[in-house]
Amino acid sequence: ADVRQRLAAALWLSDEPAESLEHGREAVRLREELGDVAAIGEALTVVVPVQWALARTHDALADSRRAIEILDTVPESTTRTFALIYHALLLGVMGHADVLPAAERADTAARRTGPPELVGLSQICLGRSWVLVGDTQEGLALLDAGMAATRAVNAHTFALIGYGLMVQDLFDLARFDECQRYADEGIAYADECEVWYLVRTIGALALRLRAVRGEWDEAIAGLREIAATRAVLDTGVARYVLAPLARLLARRGADEAPAWLARARDFAQRADCYYDWRHADLTEIETAWLTGRPGDAGEAVARLDEVTAQRGRETARAELHRWKRRLGLPHEVPPGCPEVLAAGIRGDWRAAATGWEAVGAPYHRALELLDSGEVDPTLRALQILDGLGAKPAARLARQQLRALGVTHIPRGPQPATRANPAGLSDRQVDVLRLLVEGLTNAEI
Repeated sequence: ADVRQRLAAALWLSDEPAESLEHGREAVRLREELGDVAAIGEALTVVVPVQWALARTHDALADSRRAIEILDTVPESTTRTFALIYHALLLGVMGHADVLPAAERADTAARRTGPPELVGLSQICLGRSWVLVGDTQEGLALLDAGMAATRAVNAHTFALIGYGLMVQDLFDLARFDECQRYADEGIAYADECEVWYLVRTIGALALRLRAVRGEWDEAIAGLREIAATRAVLDTGVARYVLAPLARLLARRGADEAPAWLARARDFAQRADCYYDWRHADLTEIETAWLTGRPGDAGEAVARLDEVTAQRGRETARAELHRWKRRLGLPHEVPPGCPEVLAAGIRGDWRAAATGWEAVGAPYHRALELLDSGEVDPTLRALQILDGLGAKPAARLARQQLRALGVTHIPRGPQPATRANPAGLSDRQVDVLRLLVEGLTNAEI
């Protein structure tokens, strides 16, 4: 039983979750046969993160609760503390409403019984929980302190869990510069420790950031590479790949976008977590707008209306209402709405465009300019969208310019220009080569 349990933990860290679960389940069975209550609870705590990695959310939650119930019947131990912490982390990544009480209970147990690595992990867990219920500043500070504490005692996996949560939260808060710093640190750290599952997880989150900054080619290539990794689409890493890739492909008007969106939707149904539904539904809503079929967004809008009503989900609710305005649906500025989104919901396209420009999000800026209903801002939007290769939105911009009476509308970059990494036409490349050779303007 002990060997199976250790092997299960090692296989999880080696990114072999299916085999890990097989050995973990056998360890639990053997512990039950032996009848050692505390050992059964400990074996279950090994299985829980593996089930989460395999997107078996409800199995993970059931075994997590069972582990705590079992360990509550024996003297307090570090095993029980870990079970409490991981249960709270699981509730957090699920977006569960009861996350803060669970995290506070885990933190209390860690301070009574835990070695330094568990105290640090409990800080990560509690800080993350505060962020999720809206206490952002204190939560991020505690999350950072927990990461430092776990790194100080070489609890690498715990520290990397903190990096993943920090990157996700900073992205959701649109604090992109900080997000980039933690993503770079986390990827380097995970790579050094050879925790490949978390390398890909944090890497996929970082690629979402590149997409926001307009680096679509790199983001799409990176997400495809992760998706092509053996069996990755059957694991929890898929939640960080499917919807972002589907959204970028939809923005490009790619033929394969619907297939990727279907995969993201199927994964969300299987995992049944708030974050999975959030990103899949926002992708579906944007796709409906881009394709001129607003009716296709009905189910996604209704689901997000329900799941974003909870405290701590203000940014997601604001995103939903921004898209509601574009779809012509009833909308409002929800409480706690970030100002850049509030401006767009109010129809203040100038303030919204300026806000997105300030954080380096060209596509978001272009969509706000597109909402201006004026020629010059729409022309600027078209230039940005053409540069990104955002064909569906660029088509909408051209339609709007024609409706505004513009007769000479830019055609957009030719295929050779779009294929060039620097966005240069063939003729511009010729001129550049002649410049390198030292020719003057007149000679060229």
